[in-house]
Amino acid sequence: MTCGRSVGYDYLGALPVEITVAGAGGVGAPRSRDDPRRLFETLERIVSRTPIITGRLGDPLRFPDSDVIVLQPADPEPLRLLHHEIANSGIDFETSPFEYVPHCTLSQKPNPPPDEVERLLAAQIVGDFVAPTLSVYDMHAFPMCSLRWRGYLR
Repeated sequence: MTCGRSVGYDYLGALPVEITVAGAGGVGAPRSRDDPRRLFETLERIVSRTPIITGRLGDPLRFPDSDVIVLQPADPEPLRLLHHEIANSGIDFETSPFEYVPHCTLSQKPNPPPDEVERLLAAQIVGDFVAPTLSVYDMHAFPMCSLRWRGYLR
């Protein structure tokens, strides 16, 4: 699946196609970034008991009052459960200004041209997705990031 690549989403130069479960679109970023071992150990315990997530993506939608266009899973429950487990894992997270909404971002370009918005909202992703991993990325100056940790769901 290549959500944004076919529609020119620049952010995908930094990240693989992903559905955020922590950070701005989830529980918030971890407060402490000095020694990530506790975070990674906690996430390893979570992924060791979490089944691989599969599903379909629904129709594109635009988040209200924003230029963010996303695809949401048809069944968000497995991602909500994973988010809930991470949020309640004992890791201290910063407060996120947003309620958790599982989604795959297609575009967040400021002031996109109307024809691009129309094309994005008409996009169709055919087939199922498989999410076999949980990954932690460190965002540097956009669009630079680095993979810090990856765990494999069971």
